[in-house]
Amino acid sequence: MLFRSGNLLVGQSVGDASLDGRSGMLALGLELFASRPLFGIGYGNFVYYSAKVLGWGTYSHNNYIEVLSGTGLFGFVPYVLLYGWLILRGTRLVHESGEVNAMLRCLLAMTMTICVINLFSINDESHIVYFWLGVLVALESSVPRCNARMQHE
Repeated sequence: MLFRSGNLLVGQSVGDASLDGRSGMLALGLELFASRPLFGIGYGNFVYYSAKVLGWGTYSHNNYIEVLSGTGLFGFVPYVLLYGWLILRGTRLVHESGEVNAMLRCLLAMTMTICVINLFSINDESHIVYFWLGVLVALESSVPRCNARMQHE
């Protein structure tokens, strides 16, 4: 790492196969989405297209690209809206909450962490992520009732 940083400081270019590979996967995912923008190529089919185009079968290493290319706008929009709703609602509840503020901050941080992790991996077989999203939805929708009960007491 230090060697690479030093080379970059003196203007020497060092190729990064991982970065080049991810850039290729990102470009392929966007091309696949552009070819079928409404319904996509079918979830999980990125690996078959990458084998044909890139020469090796791999997933996209980016959950957003995987969902966008695989399900098109009909799958991607609800997927992104779920995360957006959780973040916006969580942010609003953190500002409105009293006693449960620490719990909400934790839930909001975990939701944002999942969003960042999705940039670098896919979680289609990581059932715990979807379980956790369900828990977040349930908890965030129960917080206003919890706050109302605390205010009445």
